[in-house]
Amino acid sequence: MATDVDVQFFSHLNGLKLGNNWGDLIRLLDKALVTGIDFTQITAASIDAQGDIHIALFAAHNAMLFQVVELSGFTPNALNQKYRIKGVPSTTQLILKPKDSITGTTISVVGNGKLAPLGYEIIFRDANDVKRVYRAKNPTSKHPFIRVDESLTSPDGTTGIYTSTYAKYAMVGLLEHMEHIDDYENPDVLQLPFNSADPAKNWKIAGVGTACVRGWSRWYWAHQDNFATGIANDSADPAASNNFCISGDFDAFYLLVPTNSQNRKLIYGCGLFNSLDSENPIPQWFLQSTFKEVSAGSSVTQLFASNSTP
Repeated sequence: MATDVDVQFFSHLNGLKLGNNWGDLIRLLDKALVTGIDFTQITAASIDAQGDIHIALFAAHNAMLFQVVELSGFTPNALNQKYRIKGVPSTTQLILKPKDSITGTTISVVGNGKLAPLGYEIIFRDANDVKRVYRAKNPTSKHPFIRVDESLTSPDGTTGIYTSTYAKYAMVGLLEHMEHIDDYENPDVLQLPFNSADPAKNWKIAGVGTACVRGWSRWYWAHQDNFATGIANDSADPAASNNFCISGDFDAFYLLVPTNSQNRKLIYGCGLFNSLDSENPIPQWFLQSTFKEVSAGSSVTQLFASNSTP
C-alpha cells in the first residue's frame, strides 16, 4: 500500500530560524517550500523485513516523527523516492516508510537524504534579495503566483521609508499571472487582495516614521502584541521567540507564528481550496493574513482575516 508523502511540515525544532531579523521569513520559506533541509552524510543504510529503510547519519538530523524525507543517489534506483518518518531511534538514526513498496533487501550504493520541501519553486527573486515569487512545481492554471515582499522603502527610496527596528512583516499577495517580480499593476490579472482603483495598493510604502503605511495584506513574524490590553502598534519594539510551524503541500500551506504571548499564535496561509463547483471560472484561492492598512504608529489589535475568491 502506498504511503502518503504529500503533506510536509517544519518547525523551529528542525533548526530553522524565524527571529527578530529582516530576511528571516523569506529564508524560512525558501527552505520549507523550495529546497528542504539536507542531512549530513548517511553513514549506513539497510532494508528491513517490512520494506522500511533504516539510515544512520554522521550528525544529528533534527528530524521529527512523520516528517517527509527524500532520498537520492542510491542504488538500486527504487530507493530514490520520498518516505514518511516511521521511527526516530536516536538523534542520528531514522526509520523510513517508503511511498512505493521496495522489493529486495540489498543496498549497493548509499546516497543522500533531506527533509523534503513542500513542493514549490522560486519563479522570481530580486537583486536585493528581499522579494520572492513562489509557485507550485508543475503547476496547473489554477495555482497562483505567491508574492512575498520584505521591502522597507518605496521604489524611489524617499516617499516611503519603514523604520527597520519596527515590527517585522512581509507584504503578501496572490496573482494569476506575472512576467516579472514587480508585475502587479495589470488590472486584467486577478489578484488577492485587489483594489481596482489602485492595483498597487497591496505593495505600497508611503510616509516615514510612525506615519509610514506599509502594505495591506501582511504576514507578521516579530511584533509586540500586548494581549493584556489588546492593543499594539508596529513602531513598538518587536518580540520574537522563533517558535513556529509551517505545514502543507504544493496546493496550499499554513504558517503559525507567535506573538509576544507564547500561547497565542497567528495563523497565516495561502493556496487553493476545494470547491463543489468545478466549473467555476474564478480561481479558488485563499489568503489568510493580517489585513489592515494603517500607519506604524496606530494602536490596533493584531487581527487577521481570511480572504478568498479574487
